[in-house]
Amino acid sequence: MSPSAIVPETAESTPYIVPQTQVALGGKVIAITGANRGIGLGIAECCLQNGAEKVYSIDLTERGDEYAALLKRFPGKLGAVTANVTQEESITSAIDKIVEEAGAIHGVVVNAGRTNHKSALDFTKEDVETLFAVNVRYILINMYMVVF
Repeated sequence: MSPSAIVPETAESTPYIVPQTQVALGGKVIAITGANRGIGLGIAECCLQNGAEKVYSIDLTERGDEYAALLKRFPGKLGAVTANVTQEESITSAIDKIVEEAGAIHGVVVNAGRTNHKSALDFTKEDVETLFAVNVRYILINMYMVVF
């Protein structure tokens, strides 16, 4: 893309940035952790609207009404694999299943996360370990498993 396509000249010869609102995902297979609901499902919808061939949710939570509605809008383009993203064997199995079904994974969105709505002073050791496993360690594991 040429620089003039991104920063065109105005009548006053002052460049301005044109927001890019489309991402070309035609023919691509995208895997998104935590996409059975919430932000992850919104990311899945955005990928599908931008032409993704198939979007997979890798999640432990139940798929609800919003997931079903998106599946109805994009029949055959939304898939789900149940996996615990904090366990290496589970995520490896999920990735293998997606590659076996779709032939490849072209992009990954590491979206799954967890919070704990209480004072940090009230956190137990287990709370901290769980938050760290989901929000830090699993990101590295997931990315490593997809790349290799």
